[in-house]
Order: sequence, then structure tokens, then C-alpha cells
Amino acid sequence: MGWSCAECANLDRTRRQWDENHYCYRYGCSKDGGDGFICFWCRMDSQLKEGGCGSFTNSKCEQLSFF
Repeated sequence: MGWSCAECANLDRTRRQWDENHYCYRYGCSKDGGDGFICFWCRMDSQLKEGGCGSFTNSKCEQLSFF
């Protein structure tokens, strides 16, 4: 497993921004700061495995708290 957008809990696939020619798009990202979208443009969802940022949040991890 890498540190890519594909595995990140901040990825928001319900929001998509297209470029002006509709060749590329980028998904929303709920990380703090930034413009609200992932930091790169892609043409296929498989490219989400190739990019990421320093605000990666593991989506398959649970936080346990003990009292």
C-alpha cells in the first residue's frame, strides 16, 4: 500500500472538477488548507494511485480510545 489519493480518507469522489476542455479532472479533497481538490489532474481513476500529498489519512485504520 502506498501513500496515494486512492487509499486516502480525504478523497471525495462526489465532487469532480473538469478542466476547460474536459480532458482531465480532479476529485475533491477534504484535507485542511489547499483549494478543496486533490493536487493533480488525471484522465483515469487508476491514476489516483500515482499521486498524493503530505496530508494522507489512512481510510482503513480505526482509532481506538481507552477510558
